[in-house]
Amino acid sequence: MKRLTLVSILFLSGIVSLSVEASTYDTCSNYSESAEMVMMARQNGYSLRDVMSHTVNELKNDKSLKADERAFAEELVKLTVIEAYDTPLMETQREKEIAITEFGNTMYSNCIELFDAIKNDI
Repeated sequence: MKRLTLVSILFLSGIVSLSVEASTYDTCSNYSESAEMVMMARQNGYSLRDVMSHTVNELKNDKSLKADERAFAEELVKLTVIEAYDTPLMETQREKEIAITEFGNTMYSNCIELFDAIKNDI
């Protein structure tokens, strides 16, 4: 069985109420694309501090989110960034591309699995 990351568990525990109208695949696709962007920054040598600061500040400036949604999104961002930075920095461009794709694939797969688990529990 695949390891279900804390990021994905927290993501899905709140996402059901945040995007009721979005399909599972759209929601998980958006999440995995965001995760890939974080991993791309990681693989391009941006510091953890800079990526965390930038992403959290972007959320704080997003006026479309309610306070509870913003707080949830900030936690999700923090956990996603930390998980990306737990991945080693790759040496070659090809290795970096693979790390980015695999991180996105893992986040997408975990998201789909957890949505399925939630639907089965309802």
